[in-house]
Amino acid sequence: MFLAIDVGNSDGHCGLFREDGALVKTWRWSVRKACQKDEYSVMMTGFLSTVGCGLGDIEGVIIASVVPSVERPLSDFCRDDVGCLPCYVSYKMAGVPVLAVDHPSMVGADRLANAKALVEAGRLPALAIDCGTATTFDVVDGEGHYRGGAIAPGFGVSMHALVGSTALLSPVSFEGCGMPPVVGRNTEDALRSGLYWGYIGLIEGILRRVRQHYSDLLVVGCGGYGDFLTHACSGLIERYDAHLTLRGLCHLYKAQTDTKT
Repeated sequence: MFLAIDVGNSDGHCGLFREDGALVKTWRWSVRKACQKDEYSVMMTGFLSTVGCGLGDIEGVIIASVVPSVERPLSDFCRDDVGCLPCYVSYKMAGVPVLAVDHPSMVGADRLANAKALVEAGRLPALAIDCGTATTFDVVDGEGHYRGGAIAPGFGVSMHALVGSTALLSPVSFEGCGMPPVVGRNTEDALRSGLYWGYIGLIEGILRRVRQHYSDLLVVGCGGYGDFLTHACSGLIERYDAHLTLRGLCHLYKAQTDTKT
């Protein structure tokens, strides 16, 4: 078995895979405070124990990270406690789709994994909308080439930027509220409306423009806010896949092992 680890700016997402690519279990944790090597050891040991596994059962690790500060302690954990060196996703690695962009080295590891997952899903052209700390739009054309996309502030970032720049607004919760009214009758609902429907407008606006270049486009939502935001875009977003990035990492990991053999 092997671990696929996706480290974002706010959350970490880890998946345990069998060698045949079957996903056994996933876990999430906060990366707002960078963990030390021993903390990763304790955390991962706890995760694996929930499915009756231990660190000794892990034969390899692949990591997509957009947070450089976590890479050293993660590497130390893999070397000392798992007994292997992790494979970090890179634009140069085997299995990465053709990167038809100006600067391939600047494409984020999570976006490379999402593009790989879209290619392996087999229906192209396709676009992944990853709703996390940032919201990224990534396009793969009909030939399986990665064409780039767009990067926007994430939903949570937008809210905190707004309330942090105003004297009389406070953060609001969306739990249990459903879709907010478009016309809010109080400050909290007005803020919910602007944040939610404004963000839906951003997603729909970019999608409409991308579709002008790619017909019959498959659109897949993913990321921590993806399920919450894509409900209102059901006519434009075909499905939500909470594990799209991990599936891409699985395919990239298998490409590395196939290259070695």
